[in-house]
Amino acid sequence: MRIWILSDGKAGHASQTRGLAGALLEGVKAGRTEGGEDDGIVEVDVSRHGLCAVWRAWRHLAAPTLILATGHRTHCPLLLAGLLMRKARTVVCMKPTLPMAWFDLCIVPRHDFKDAGKVPKNVIVTIGALNGIRPRPEAAKDRGLILIGGPSKEYGWDEDALLRQLARFVDGWADPAPTQEPPPAPTRWVLTTSRRTPPGLCERVPQGIEVVPVEQTPRGWVAEQLMHAHTAWVTRDSVSMIYESLGSGAAVGLLDVPLVHQGLGVRGQGLVSRVQRGIAMLEEDGRVTSFSEWERTGKLKTSEPLVETDRVASLIQERYCAE
Repeated sequence: MRIWILSDGKAGHASQTRGLAGALLEGVKAGRTEGGEDDGIVEVDVSRHGLCAVWRAWRHLAAPTLILATGHRTHCPLLLAGLLMRKARTVVCMKPTLPMAWFDLCIVPRHDFKDAGKVPKNVIVTIGALNGIRPRPEAAKDRGLILIGGPSKEYGWDEDALLRQLARFVDGWADPAPTQEPPPAPTRWVLTTSRRTPPGLCERVPQGIEVVPVEQTPRGWVAEQLMHAHTAWVTRDSVSMIYESLGSGAAVGLLDVPLVHQGLGVRGQGLVSRVQRGIAMLEEDGRVTSFSEWERTGKLKTSEPLVETDRVASLIQERYCAE
């Protein structure tokens, strides 16, 4: 199986397509689908030259079995690739802004559908965005990981409130209330930031937390840390990090950050964004624990690792690769 990934240069989008492509090739190696000499992954960067990049790839590279893409800027290049290579299947890993019927397959998080009964046949619904994180039960679980985001469309920033939460749960593990049964105490707490984190936070982090700014983390650093974390606290705005933490099998807590629009929405109605809706679904499923609930109970909920990428890869192989 030969797979093309159309890349828009965004790390979060690359995590989805690379994770799915890797799972598909693992299916080939395991013998679930037929392989060949051209098995492999080719990334085509469409962030600058878009359609021209696809045209050049078509002229010079072997045709793929599947073409994967994530991000609005990849829609038109993906459609062109599908027209040039009619035997290749086009797969968009998001709810596209163009009609979904224009693509062979759309992989869409459930929170993007307000009505679960109106899902087209060429759509696979997932619990959140895909990623390449898998649990490693054999790895030593000796740390708690803290993943900090920053201001976004849905969420603002209150650094003082965030720091109070960090101090509270670090102290809470060290000195739990007598009536509570505390979670296992990490031997170390490790915190990292994101590109969106306002400057100055690292200097104010409470003692007892090891700080590794995003600028000092090589590619794959967060994934490696998650393999050794039995606990992960993530700010609510960091959606991709929430799902990656769930994929690792860690118990996941949510750090509160203020909503940009509270109460009435921008059109005068009570609006909930798809990001907020997705997090609310995770809370209803019992997969994550809010900070306020942890303060009440002293416990983080646990669940089976959320490995949607492998499930989606199996469905794709059943639909297309056996043809």
